[in-house]
Amino acid sequence: MNKRFIEQRESERRRLVIETDRESLQDLPAQTLDGHVLNLQANIEFPAEVDDAIRRGAEGIGLYRTEFLYLASDHEPSEEEHYGAYADALLPPARPATGDPHARSWS
Repeated sequence: MNKRFIEQRESERRRLVIETDRESLQDLPAQTLDGHVLNLQANIEFPAEVDDAIRRGAEGIGLYRTEFLYLASDHEPSEEEHYGAYADALLPPARPATGDPHARSWS
C-alpha cells in the first residue's frame, strides 16, 4: 500500500477517536477534582454557530468575532447592523455572553 494512503487512514482514525472521546465528555460537568465549577464558553465567528456551541455544552459566548460584518459588506456596518448580528447570536433564547459572571446556563 501507498505510504501516504496509510498515513491518511491513520490520521482519520485518530481524528475519529478524538471526536468520540470528546463527545463522551460533553455532558459531564465542567468541574475540577476539588469541586470548583468552571463556566465553559464558546468562541464563535457567525451567529449560526451558536446552536452547535449549545449542542456541545457551551454555557455562553466567550469571544464573538464580528469581522464577517466587514468582509461580507461593501460598506462599513452601521450600529444597527452590529446590533442585529449580536441580537441574532445572543438574544433568542436569552443566552449569556462574557461579562455575566453569574451566567450558568443557556436557559
